Amino acid sequence: MTDPTARRVPRAGLDPITDAATALDVVYCALHLPPRHETIVVLLDRQRCGSTITVVADTVRPDDVVEVIECVGAAAAATRAVSGLVVASVRPCATGPEEGDVDRWLEISAVAEQLGVPVLEWFVVGHRTECPRDLLGEPPRW
Repeated sequence: MTDPTARRVPRAGLDPITDAATALDVVYCALHLPPRHETIVVLLDRQRCGSTITVVADTVRPDDVVEVIECVGAAAAATRAVSGLVVASVRPCATGPEEGDVDRWLEISAVAEQLGVPVLEWFVVGHRTECPRDLLGEPPRW
């Protein structure tokens, strides 16, 4: 028997990702176990269905997320099939957002917006999962 409270992870290309909780479910499916430093990017199509998940290992420096967004965002923009990104920085030992994460959120948002593939959410996954967007009081983009 399955747990009736369990959430079903959306199917790639079929089920839209419409909120942060669903996006985080997808991120957790892509997360390496045991957790390691990595950046996960979920590319969403025009219906907000996940189309591709890119995992970049060894992104130890907090600023690595900016480089990942520059690279993955440019590739996504070139396809013209991607309408948004969900990003997660996995920091296994982190107890919360690091100094500078608010600035990183603003930077990755600006870079992605310029490329035409906005970042809908950025999760920082450590001992707990947080969104630097919340530190600004910025509303969700869903």
